[in-house]
Amino acid sequence: MKRFHHLIFLLCGLLTQTVALAGDLRIAAASNLRFVMADLVEDFSQRNGGVVTTVSYGASGNITNQIRHGAPYDIFFAADTEHLVQVDEMQLIRGDIVVYADNYVALFARLGSSLTLDVALEGLANLIENGQLNKFAIANPKHAPFGQHAMAMLKERALWEAVQPHLLTAENASQALQFALTGQVDGALVAYSLAIHPKIASQGRVLKLSARVSQAVAILKRAPQHAEDFVDYLGSSSAIQILEAHGFSTSVSQ
Repeated sequence: MKRFHHLIFLLCGLLTQTVALAGDLRIAAASNLRFVMADLVEDFSQRNGGVVTTVSYGASGNITNQIRHGAPYDIFFAADTEHLVQVDEMQLIRGDIVVYADNYVALFARLGSSLTLDVALEGLANLIENGQLNKFAIANPKHAPFGQHAMAMLKERALWEAVQPHLLTAENASQALQFALTGQVDGALVAYSLAIHPKIASQGRVLKLSARVSQAVAILKRAPQHAEDFVDYLGSSSAIQILEAHGFSTSVSQ
């Protein structure tokens, strides 16, 4: 079993079967990274001679299955450590599993929704009790870590059974947020990093909750050397600034 390597950051601190050119990077990333990854890739490319990097997004469980069946990725950014452990057990990882940041679960309601945002989810409970809840969205707990956290949160507050008639299950964290922006959906448990993006925040209200979701990465065995360079880049002051601007915590401890 690979050991987990946690980066303690200080102040300085669509599948394709074609063969990538030497130095190009093919990244598979959990969908909660959709906004931040674009900024990280652009910054890394500018600092490393214009390395061509392509990114495919999806639920961590789905990406794991793709890798299991031979998907030609170089780096896997998961929304947890468990799926990377599964890939490691397939003997497909080179080096360590690196936890580089934490994300958070957030409660989101579109503008015009009657859902009251609160950490105890009492607003959600009240809408259910009064027969006023239309739909509520989460990512699929079967293969999306944010869906697993959302389900656990609803169960802890004794709302899991009550919300079932109203539940919309999205394929991944990004789609859960897309559902939350539609007119019939009163709210959703989503990725904080997605919900605070200006394009999203302008369309609704968001409340950061305490549930942390570890963001981990691993390099696959077939990857070029630039893969190590990209993972090392995550500890740079530039990458830290980008991550924190998107709502991530980079002070990761075991």
